[in-house]
Amino acid sequence: MAERRHTKQRALHPEAPPRPRRQLTARQVITPSPSPAPAVPPRPHGNLDTATAEQIAAIADEIWPVSQSRSSERRAGLRHLLAYLAQYPGGTWQEQWLASGLDAGITQVRDLFTLPSHREHAGHALKMLFCLRVIHPSLPAFRRNRFKHYFQDFEAAQADPDLERFSTLVDQTNTSLHYKRCARMDVAGALTTQGIELADLTAEGLLHHAVETRRGRYGAGYEHHIGHLAWQVLHGCGHFGPGVPATLRGAMRAPAMTPAQLVDSYDLANQDVAEMLTRYLTRRSHDLDYSTLRGLARDLCDIFWALLTHPWVLIHPGGPGGVGRR
Repeated sequence: MAERRHTKQRALHPEAPPRPRRQLTARQVITPSPSPAPAVPPRPHGNLDTATAEQIAAIADEIWPVSQSRSSERRAGLRHLLAYLAQYPGGTWQEQWLASGLDAGITQVRDLFTLPSHREHAGHALKMLFCLRVIHPSLPAFRRNRFKHYFQDFEAAQADPDLERFSTLVDQTNTSLHYKRCARMDVAGALTTQGIELADLTAEGLLHHAVETRRGRYGAGYEHHIGHLAWQVLHGCGHFGPGVPATLRGAMRAPAMTPAQLVDSYDLANQDVAEMLTRYLTRRSHDLDYSTLRGLARDLCDIFWALLTHPWVLIHPGGPGGVGRR
């Protein structure tokens, strides 16, 4: 009687070389944490820690030109807001901002005033102080005070070539205008609340911004989309280091392997095919859980491609590629 063999046992064929053991490199584990504070905080227009309302307004008029009447309103808003902060102890506006309790994000600045015009002007003044890096707010305080066109005003004030390049890359993506604006707002918010320039934004820092925005429900229903497109663009242009997942979703479920790492682990000789499979798996990664994605990579790179390149495995089911195993 012929020897019975377990259906999943690999047949031994002298002519079939043993399959090399693949080395699977786990991708980097990303732990949410604010980006490290730089030794010198960003000051695109000089040190304004103790600048007067008139000095700040003069700089603002150069960056964001407005009509004469609007310029007067801007100065009035700055005078009212800085006068309020001046009641609190501290040698800088940042110290007085912290002493006021406004950084807790419980009270909107506009609610400190009763007159409608003062309320509007105070909100505009606070946006200028954030954009000019006079005040470094916490994420709750930043999200508590809502601003119109914040990312546009922020980008204009930074004079940061890296940030300009990022904005250009976002605009070139094939997605809706809404999500492009959201991506630029995500980065502007992360840079504002972490007190950094784009060059200092780490993968951990952007993940922290996304996670905390979701946790605080600061996105007005947009929380689950926070950071996704921004992450994709920053990863694609090489801003993040090696081993960082290609998607924010991938970073949230790390450790795992990126689609590129999954394909690379099979050592495909044809690099054009490897790139094609990587692109396909990257696209599918948005819809699949990781275990399914890993199984799909195995089916495509190990079984399907082996069948196309080594048809003799149909005759020798236990040969490289594993085709024919049941």
